[in-house]
Amino acid sequence: MPRRRKLWPDLPPSATSLHAEAPGLDEQGRVQSPCTGMCSVNSRGMCPGCGRMLAEIAAWTSLSPADQLVVCRLAQARRSAQSERSE
Repeated sequence: MPRRRKLWPDLPPSATSLHAEAPGLDEQGRVQSPCTGMCSVNSRGMCPGCGRMLAEIAAWTSLSPADQLVVCRLAQARRSAQSERSE
């Protein structure tokens, strides 16, 4: 089995914290996409709607549930940082 490329070489502790807010699961128990339907990508390659990076959006359906949870937590942290900067 080929090795997967790591999207996040250095995860911040908040991304793997068990105390971070967990994303929702759908009726089949899959991690729900954080997509908000406000799709665009800013100059940093991040969607301001969901907080995901372009590579994370493109890889979403091929990620394991554990990796999807990491993406959700990173996206949440990016959205929080973005809102703090805009205040």
